[in-house]
Amino acid sequence: MDQVRVRAASLRAIAVFEVVKGLAVLVAGWAIFLLRHRDVRQMTERFIEHLHLDPAARVPRLLLRFAGGATPANLRLVALAALVYALIRFAEAVGLWHERAWAEWLGVITAGIYLPFEFQSFAKNPGWPHFAMIVVNLAVIVFLGAQLQRRRREHLAAIAAASPAPPQHT
Repeated sequence: MDQVRVRAASLRAIAVFEVVKGLAVLVAGWAIFLLRHRDVRQMTERFIEHLHLDPAARVPRLLLRFAGGATPANLRLVALAALVYALIRFAEAVGLWHERAWAEWLGVITAGIYLPFEFQSFAKNPGWPHFAMIVVNLAVIVFLGAQLQRRRREHLAAIAAASPAPPQHT
């Protein structure tokens, strides 16, 4: 496979990954929206009990804290935020699929935003999942950054080729 096809396939793989992330957040947001008229605290307590989790452990404690403050208004807000996030992921995916520079920039920026949080999570709880996310985000940043540099070089070369040669003085 030549470089152009590898580059296109890599951009499309990242695009598919972005669609998957967008769909996951969209489904979660829809589920949260459907809970807006339910007793979220009670449902969360039953869920934690059903899974035989320790309510004092970190994740169940965070879930219970979120559920305790859940109101229809803030559940709608969370669902709306999930929708906006998913739309951004979908737009980025379409742009990457069609090899658009703006989507490459968006990919570099959004992957870069995640890195400090991933490093912080890894520092608190070292493990393969956090390490894998750091590696994936760094790979996306490096790959898309290289694509942007390639675009810039090609643009400058096209400008140079289109410019008339300077007059020769003898």
